[in-house]
Amino acid sequence: MLRILAYHRVAELRDTPAVDSRSVSATPEGFARQMNHLARFYQVVSMPEYWGPLRKAGPSEARCADYF
Repeated sequence: MLRILAYHRVAELRDTPAVDSRSVSATPEGFARQMNHLARFYQVVSMPEYWGPLRKAGPSEARCADYF
């Protein structure tokens, strides 16, 4: 199963008072903890690592991969 994480902004709220706090996904400390957890318990791959082999595959294999 592929899970994709997206962070809108990693920042300290006190350092970005003009920014809407709802747009901050994590503090730098929280982000580091989350990345350490992922690296420890999951197989982390980048998008190029995931999509690279699929782009080299035939069109039917690439379409099927979108469903998994």
